[in-house]
Amino acid sequence: MVLPQQNHTRKKYFVNNKDLTPCLSATFEKILLVFAGWFLGLLSPIIVDFTKRKQERQEIKTALTTELQALRFHLLAMVYLIAHKKGIYDRQLLKWIQSNMISYTGIHRDVTLLNAIESLLKLTDQELSTVAALTKKQEDSGLSLKKHTTPLLDSRISRLSVLDELSRQFIFEIRTQLFLVNEEIDQYRFYFNQTFSSSISAKNYEQIVKNINESYVNISDQARLTVDRIGDLLSKWRC
Repeated sequence: MVLPQQNHTRKKYFVNNKDLTPCLSATFEKILLVFAGWFLGLLSPIIVDFTKRKQERQEIKTALTTELQALRFHLLAMVYLIAHKKGIYDRQLLKWIQSNMISYTGIHRDVTLLNAIESLLKLTDQELSTVAALTKKQEDSGLSLKKHTTPLLDSRISRLSVLDELSRQFIFEIRTQLFLVNEEIDQYRFYFNQTFSSSISAKNYEQIVKNINESYVNISDQARLTVDRIGDLLSKWRC
């Protein structure tokens, strides 16, 4: 008897790659979303900090610009006052004062002073020299020179780290120059008060007057340096 032969051939099962494509695609998208969420989570504090620092930087610049413009105007007025007192102004100095003053539109703007400078600049060099000599005041009449402060800048010193390095350098130089201006004003006041002493000798009086005149020059020079540095900083912030 012949037994029927069994077919031991194994069935082969084939998986269609097309069936897996949607699954792989969905999984990959989930992985990307998870990775993107994680990456954005890392970036969020950086973005928030960057935005906050940018906003703070702009607020500081706006506030300090107003204060520094007013300071520059006051320093320019003082330089003119000293030059008028000593009769030492010339066309170059008057043009420098005018060019720095004319852009200021704040509450301390002095139109009378600007008009006076404009009138002087219309004179010839000879006429200007004559007027300077005529307007020179007596040596025994002192000037009421006030010290200058920057309360807004001083209150924000700890926040200046948001500014760039060059801006911080300019601000440091402005504060240093202003400190020297105020020191010279203190020195001037000391010498001027000495002129009222009844026990002062004629020789000492002459020396004190000489010291006062030197103080005028020092105050004017330091003020002019401060004005120029303020101009450098404001010009940089306008760019």
